[in-house]
Amino acid sequence: MAVIYVSMLLLFNGCSDLEKSREQSVDEMLLFPFNATKPIEAETVQFNAILLYFDGSFENISDVATWSSSQTSVATVEQNGTVKILTTGETLISASYMIDGHQFYQDSLLTVKENLLRSIIITPDAAAVPRGATQNFKATGLFEGGERYIITKLATWNSSDTSVATITKNLLYAKAETNATADINATTTITASLLSKVGAAVLTIDPPVLKEINITYTPISPTLSDNAVTFEANGTMTDGSSADVTGDVRWGSSDETVMAFDKVLLPNVATLYAAGDVNVTASEKTLFGVKETVHVEVLP
Repeated sequence: MAVIYVSMLLLFNGCSDLEKSREQSVDEMLLFPFNATKPIEAETVQFNAILLYFDGSFENISDVATWSSSQTSVATVEQNGTVKILTTGETLISASYMIDGHQFYQDSLLTVKENLLRSIIITPDAAAVPRGATQNFKATGLFEGGERYIITKLATWNSSDTSVATITKNLLYAKAETNATADINATTTITASLLSKVGAAVLTIDPPVLKEINITYTPISPTLSDNAVTFEANGTMTDGSSADVTGDVRWGSSDETVMAFDKVLLPNVATLYAAGDVNVTASEKTLFGVKETVHVEVLP
């Protein structure tokens, strides 16, 4: 009888230890960041709920935890821990999670303040742009504590010389559009300002570059009896001006059994060999340069 009693006691204690082990396999739940102060310019802050296990391992449960904000007028929180800042003030960001019948809970005080901006950095801080082309800029704010946030859409942008370039902003970039009549090597200072802090970059005008190619050829309806076709390329530059770029582009034929270019003596003249369809391409002699293609039908 004593043996049966001892066995039952061991079995009971074993079940109790198993249940206790399962319940206490999670040591605690942590929130990051904890008791954080953020600038209102941050707009959003990602909070993470972490389960810390007794064996030292951990698990991010931000997507499955239940989140709440004590002051939704200050900030709201989505059900993945993303906090949307609305105004200055304080709010408790809380997360809870049930595992093995045990409820884990943790909160973090989020303080939202103004005037934490220390400086503004514009990238690029210097750029040389072909006349008539555009250049994108972005502004990064360096805040108290060393944190950085993109403030491009919050900042006020200006160009010191609008005859050189004007600047407008969208959600991602501030776009400087150079003036088509600006002098080569002219400069303007691009500034981004917010909360009395100013960042600056220098924009310089380079000579215009090729933007588009228009191909023409004669005769317009070539036949084998014509023997050859002469091609010309007219370029449209970034500032809207035009230029003859016939000798500056590389000419190519998609089917050299129909027509082929003399790449040495007359690079823009194609000799005809057979009737058929062919694509002729004029491309800049630079990597990733502008190119244009026309379809030519050679008649018998």
